[in-house]
Amino acid sequence: IFLQPRLAAAAAPAYLIGCRRGLASKPKTKVYQALPFTQLVKKQLLNLRCVVGWRRDPYLKVAKSLYCVCAEYPDHSGEWIARLGLDDSFATWHGVTSLHLWLVMQRLRAICEQTVSKGSVDIDYPTTYVLYGMGRLFHADIRQRLHDFPTVSTKIRTAGQLFNQFQHVNFLYKLAYTDTDMALAEVLWKQVCHGSPNVDAEGLNLLVRYVRANYRHLSTVPNSDLVDNGIATFLPLVPKPSRDETKAWMRQRLKHALAPQSTVQRAGQQQGGS
Repeated sequence: IFLQPRLAAAAAPAYLIGCRRGLASKPKTKVYQALPFTQLVKKQLLNLRCVVGWRRDPYLKVAKSLYCVCAEYPDHSGEWIARLGLDDSFATWHGVTSLHLWLVMQRLRAICEQTVSKGSVDIDYPTTYVLYGMGRLFHADIRQRLHDFPTVSTKIRTAGQLFNQFQHVNFLYKLAYTDTDMALAEVLWKQVCHGSPNVDAEGLNLLVRYVRANYRHLSTVPNSDLVDNGIATFLPLVPKPSRDETKAWMRQRLKHALAPQSTVQRAGQQQGGS
């Protein structure tokens, strides 16, 4: 089922499967846990640039923008915690962020497949490196958040194990999405809600409809917005009364996610000053 890379010595990351017919080898560079997140981002961009041997700064900036949207766009306190009854914890953030990363990555994979199917190129390099960059940044952000809150790491697995879990969850989401609502609800309850007894059947139904609605919504986002500008939006978990209110909410959340002083960047600045 899975294609093996022809240009790499090691297997490609799971989030790149289906996006290429060949792939340059993954850079073997160390990410230092003590660096602030903003510096980690810069280091990741430099490392990714070494993969191909020439500058791809626009695509790496796109990866950072899309990752910030996935990590900061959801209204964790106002919707996910208050409406679904999830715990206000690192595990909830990780589960919600993983879900939104999968949604965006599925859309990017579709762009890869469309480009390759036209026969003009064997690899959609821009989209492929956006996908790769998002995965690297997610791993770096996990490490930084665990470093900022050392008590968390004693209760859950390490950053590497969490990232490996994310690659496994990508496969589960894809299988469940093409299956029944019951199968999708089971995966969401385990991966996003972590089996919480506070989430009732109505909450699971709301979550299933949210995933399917946003999957369709992202398919309407122009390719240029995603690959060239790094812009993606999500519909609210709890539907708004009118379309105008929905659009206003989406604009506000996108502005929050891409703000210079987002939670992701503040975490790095606080670690750098400590």
